[in-house]
Amino acid sequence: MQTENASDSAPTIYNMVSFYDNTIVVHIIRQDKSVPVEDGILWVDKYLSIRMIYPGGNVVPIDIKLDIQDFNFRLLDVNGRLVSAIEIFPVRSNFLLVTYTEASDLDDPYTYNDWALIVDLNGKIYSNISFGSAYINVATNEWLPGRAEIFINFNPDKGFLRLAPGEDNLLANGILRFSDSSSHLITAIPMVDGRYAIIYANSTIDSTLWYPFDLRGTIFAIFLEYGSNTELKPFILYQTSIPNTRFTYIDCDVSYVEFGQICVVTSEYTHQEIINKSYLNIKFLSSGAVVNFVIPSMIDFQTSLCSIDQYYIQSLPYGGYLLSGTQKIGDRVAIVGYIFKDFNEIFAWNLANPTMSNFLGISTILKNNTYVLAQPGGKQNWSLITTELFQFEKIKEHGYDNLLIDDTFPNRNVTIRSDIESLEIKYYDQVEISNGNITIFQDGGNLRQIVSGNDASYVTLKDGNNIFVKIIQSTFNKPGRYYVLIGYGFVKNKALQEPLYGVKEHVWSFTVDSETKTSSGSVMGQVRLSPEGTTYFGRLNNIERKDFHEKLRQDLANAIPVDINRVTSNEKTEVDTSQYVLSINILHDENKQEIPTSLAIKDLDILIKNKFITAIAYGEASKYLDESYGYKPNSNLWKTYGHPFIIVLVFVFLLILLYLLAKRLSSEQENEIEEFSEWSKNNLLIISLFTLLAGADVEVISLLESKIAGYSFFNAKFSEAALSKIFWGNCINLFIEDIPQVIIQIIYYREVIFYTFIPMFALLLSVVTLTINIIKIIGRLYVLFKLFKSKDHKYEEIIGNSNSDYSNIIDKDDDNLGGSIDECVF
Repeated sequence: MQTENASDSAPTIYNMVSFYDNTIVVHIIRQDKSVPVEDGILWVDKYLSIRMIYPGGNVVPIDIKLDIQDFNFRLLDVNGRLVSAIEIFPVRSNFLLVTYTEASDLDDPYTYNDWALIVDLNGKIYSNISFGSAYINVATNEWLPGRAEIFINFNPDKGFLRLAPGEDNLLANGILRFSDSSSHLITAIPMVDGRYAIIYANSTIDSTLWYPFDLRGTIFAIFLEYGSNTELKPFILYQTSIPNTRFTYIDCDVSYVEFGQICVVTSEYTHQEIINKSYLNIKFLSSGAVVNFVIPSMIDFQTSLCSIDQYYIQSLPYGGYLLSGTQKIGDRVAIVGYIFKDFNEIFAWNLANPTMSNFLGISTILKNNTYVLAQPGGKQNWSLITTELFQFEKIKEHGYDNLLIDDTFPNRNVTIRSDIESLEIKYYDQVEISNGNITIFQDGGNLRQIVSGNDASYVTLKDGNNIFVKIIQSTFNKPGRYYVLIGYGFVKNKALQEPLYGVKEHVWSFTVDSETKTSSGSVMGQVRLSPEGTTYFGRLNNIERKDFHEKLRQDLANAIPVDINRVTSNEKTEVDTSQYVLSINILHDENKQEIPTSLAIKDLDILIKNKFITAIAYGEASKYLDESYGYKPNSNLWKTYGHPFIIVLVFVFLLILLYLLAKRLSSEQENEIEEFSEWSKNNLLIISLFTLLAGADVEVISLLESKIAGYSFFNAKFSEAALSKIFWGNCINLFIEDIPQVIIQIIYYREVIFYTFIPMFALLLSVVTLTINIIKIIGRLYVLFKLFKSKDHKYEEIIGNSNSDYSNIIDKDDDNLGGSIDECVF
């Protein structure tokens, strides 16, 4: 029993809901005594007062200021029941849907519109939702709140279904409407496969002559599929030709242990002005097929302390059903309850029949089979009582909150290695793989892998009841806590083809053990956009592209997962055939808790190549990556080209060595060189070749007098005027070719993503060549300056003697520069 005392006006439990983890949320109201009760309208305090009761028994009170119009904070008497526009519904873990109404003109009910807020259990308001026009009784032009029903989907991500009284049609512009006529009943059931079953009935009371084949009542089912606009065709669940029979109520639920859905239909049969009640149980599948319908063995409830007008059915998590009925007695509601296993065997519950509740008869059933009932309130307190309901199939419960699962690998709450190759799920019954998903999360909600049952490359069935799910290498790459979410409809019963329950988050959980891993350095690499991604990226402007790179960094950091600061990009792009390639770098791991870079780049490649079963497919930017490309680290140039580079260096060294050797051998014969004219006659082919090469570099002509290896065609004798022109041509070439060439190669290096050996080696040689040319020119100009100061040497002689060692000149004293110079080598 849970009790709370209050010092203000008497608190009353107006509503009570529960979450999957057995957390209870109680909606408390208190009368606003500053406003008198008139015409049956009771005003309450103008805030949403809720109490969270957690499984350990801790109670957390929260009062939320909703900032809505005051008329929402009142209770109206509708058909003998006090109702409010403010209702709460548990839409998903730790979030409530809170309904209310807005009016642009309080005096005109046709300006009233229904709305809802999304509120978390800390009282934070996130958003509001419009439901359209509120319900107005057209006969009295009165606004009547609380007429709509909300049904939460089994998959919280798919939202909910709202049924509201309205025009007499079943589908109009995506809004389901039904008549408010008593001859037309309607309700809904969220089904295991994510669809909704809309159950409705038509019946008539006709005193005319009865014909056996005349239909007096029919119960239909329509199945709504999430996101589908296909034509809806009703299935007939039950028909009767008994005259003077009227269906008065339908209540439905799903079966937790068996398969399909079940409804309890209340009917009235009038004979000689005597009304007799009867009940019918209909069990049907998601295909529309009726499994059976029976009239349960009911106790004569009229002999109990109260007369029950209507019974409600609730499926129990551990098998069986609770059939409960209510009857208002004064300012309280009497409740009776009976537990059925197959509607032919009745079990008593642990409460008295009847048990008294508050004036609304508020109750709920938790997932652990506990029944919670609001007690009549005192002047300063409210309280709840609980009772454990009969658990028919407790022996099948192995901790998965699913009585259909026998075992799993790994088991719950164990420690595993990161290299396991598959998950295993063993069912009690024969199953078939269906189109639901199985998802692996790291604690904190980080998606690691998601697989559809239809994907035969990852999901296999063995022996009819064992499901194996392939695990990719990156899934458990980081030590810590993980859990597996089995979606509803991941498998279906083989015999009935009915989708089966799954496993909720944090139920099937285990720990991945830490392993010793070697730290590694940073890696540069690239990813490629898909054709769709290339089209999208091509339409972005520079600011949007920068934002895209930032989002991609975040997506990839979440997917690996690593610290966001380790994923960088220089925002370079280039086109590979017809698709954009983007730069992505992974920095070294400074934190020992972080994934080493070598493993991070491997996992990133796996994640991208398995894009559609990983978080990559769900990132705002990463969804545009090309799964066929993966992640490609830039090549290690030394590892790839180290041997060829060494060979080139050795070859260059040998050429230099040969050059120096040739100079040494020919130094004594320099005065015996043949005349250039005679030499040119014998080397016409060489002259032609070097004339062509001079177009690229004028300085190449000077090789003809270099005496390399003593060959005669490298033994030309140029005139001083010719060598002067070669020198100045080389100076001009330095500014119009060498320097621009190095600048262009540097720009290319800065802009490309993947820099290979050839352009790198070309840049290196260009820089070396430019440096040598600059030194040569500076050296020659320096010698020229020294010699001009002597005023005794000809310019042509200085420039022309390019094969002598000018260091001898520089080292001489300035006083000796006026002497004759026989030889200058540049």
